[in-house]
Amino acid sequence: MAAGTGLLIDARLPDWFGKGAIPAAVNVPFAALGAENPYQADILRALGAQAANGEVNFDSAQRLVIYDNGAWDEQASRAINSLVTAGYPASLIKNYRGGLEDWLHLGLSTVLP
Repeated sequence: MAAGTGLLIDARLPDWFGKGAIPAAVNVPFAALGAENPYQADILRALGAQAANGEVNFDSAQRLVIYDNGAWDEQASRAINSLVTAGYPASLIKNYRGGLEDWLHLGLSTVLP
């Protein structure tokens, strides 16, 4: 992430994100990544996917670390499933399973977006 080759994604809904987030996280709610979202292709392009000849190329896709509220939450898992279903390489996606709950338990700082 620090090298600029990846993104930290907060997959929680905006109401949760607005209450506090891990510093440098970008809010991309899990619901926005679903195939039913007409802007899904735009989000994939923002993550580095490129469209050519009617196909999506993920060679320049960014590495992603995705989190939600914690191990009990499903928002990150749902976001990851949507990305992989859309063709995003699973090898470029990591799930911070402890989420914000573990982050806070460790005493690390958060930001209000």
